[in-house]
Amino acid sequence: MTHSAAKADSFTINELHEMVAQGRMRIPSFQRSFRWEFNDVLALYDSIMKGYPFGSLLLWRRGAPADEITLGAIDIKTGEKEDAFWVVDGQQRTTSLVNVFDEQASTTDPRFRLGYDLKEKRVVSLDAVSPVALVVPLSTLFDFSKSFAWLEKNPQAREYAAELQNAVKFLNDVKVPASIVEQSDESVLREVFDRINSHGKRLSASEIFHAIHGGTGPSAATHGSLQGICEAVEARTRFGLLDEQVVLQALLVRRHPDVTRDFHQEFEPKTASRHSMTGETREEAFERTIETLLRTVTFLRETADVPHYWFVPFRLQFLVLVRFFGLFPDPSARNIELLKRWFWRVCVAARPLRITGSTSEVRNFASLVQPDDEDGSVQRLLERIGEAGTCADAAAEAVKDFRPNRSLSKVLLCAMWDQRPTDPCTGKAMTYEEIADGIGEESSPSPVVIKLRRESDAGYRAISLLDAFQFISCVTSSQEPGVLKSLLLNDELVSLYNGGDFEQFKLEREALMRQLTEAFLSARCGYGLPSNRSIASLQVNG
Repeated sequence: MTHSAAKADSFTINELHEMVAQGRMRIPSFQRSFRWEFNDVLALYDSIMKGYPFGSLLLWRRGAPADEITLGAIDIKTGEKEDAFWVVDGQQRTTSLVNVFDEQASTTDPRFRLGYDLKEKRVVSLDAVSPVALVVPLSTLFDFSKSFAWLEKNPQAREYAAELQNAVKFLNDVKVPASIVEQSDESVLREVFDRINSHGKRLSASEIFHAIHGGTGPSAATHGSLQGICEAVEARTRFGLLDEQVVLQALLVRRHPDVTRDFHQEFEPKTASRHSMTGETREEAFERTIETLLRTVTFLRETADVPHYWFVPFRLQFLVLVRFFGLFPDPSARNIELLKRWFWRVCVAARPLRITGSTSEVRNFASLVQPDDEDGSVQRLLERIGEAGTCADAAAEAVKDFRPNRSLSKVLLCAMWDQRPTDPCTGKAMTYEEIADGIGEESSPSPVVIKLRRESDAGYRAISLLDAFQFISCVTSSQEPGVLKSLLLNDELVSLYNGGDFEQFKLEREALMRQLTEAFLSARCGYGLPSNRSIASLQVNG
């Protein structure tokens, strides 16, 4: 007889809130932070009040350490619990349900300020109704005594007393279906999780990885969480908030070139021997991934002249560098120089070699970086690219059909950044921190790449935190030639723009951009220069 891995159960919203208050409801580190907005919460409770299906929860019953818990606007400091429920699937719903229920949370956070319109029989925002409307807060509806006290204070609603009573009873009787995994064996959770990922709403690879390998204690945010790694690297570098998927691939590629491998048993002894980091524990892998990412960021910013993660043309480049710096944390100065050439030659060769940055290309390039062979790894990377393409062609392609998220357009952005763009209103050069603040959590450089015209052509683009009106106004009044040059402008271009000859402005500025980008690439690709190994390696191998 086969025993069920998960048993069906259900909870009232009140019971879920009690579990949160007691510290028995926990959110694993692999889960995303709470992302729902007001309209999402409203839609959930609207479905509930209309009797529509609203989904179920997947809970894992196991012990939980002492911790400080945050669910939406609810903060709980709790001790260790032997019998806790970890929300594997359904965090957004759970957080919304208990925060609307909670009187304090629903008062302080506008996302949870919902009410029930007795006359219209619908869920509404408490912030969007008139004082005389017949709307009772949902947090009040969960309590019979509070509901009828509200009715006493709002005599205009007495004719709807029956509707109030029905709503109170209905809301308190609502059952939230849940499947509970009882076993402590992670392999059981893994199987359940994989089944969920194969049917219905698919979960990302990073979420699955965390369900299996993420930590659960107080230090999980930094030592057992992809999100924790993202935030740790951003806090120490201001290089941009990496997405969790690329951090997962970074963790994997340090250990083995195949980022698409099955990671279910990643840290088990029987599979460890296949990786470059034999014997590395899960905790060590997370910590060393942070260290490797920091070295990679330092190289990109200080050597390759890339100011922010979302300016990196290809994810392939980033992951291959992670592989390299994971295996060789302190490479020779010669190899650092050659690695810079490889980075920019990838961009020049992208079109002729049809490089797209696919996962198969990541695997192929990463496999060229082999343990205990620093010099050979760099030489193989350079040989794989060769000298395909020209800087002039790549520069033309970078300017053509400009889109901030397009890989080769990012080459132009890096060339523009190399001019150290200045704020024309203050005369101060933009900083890395300002770029990071401007992009924020966006997954694109677009927030700091403004349009001087409605069209999206490269000639109308500039790196700035100002809006177009401010930018043009300050540029026009600027008396500093250095300011204009840093923004790829000059007096003639400003005159064309102010005179309304926008097409000529665009053509001349794009010609300037192509020249700049070609010079930028030529200076970094090192074509025609020797790409031999370091003298030290030649002496050893000789």
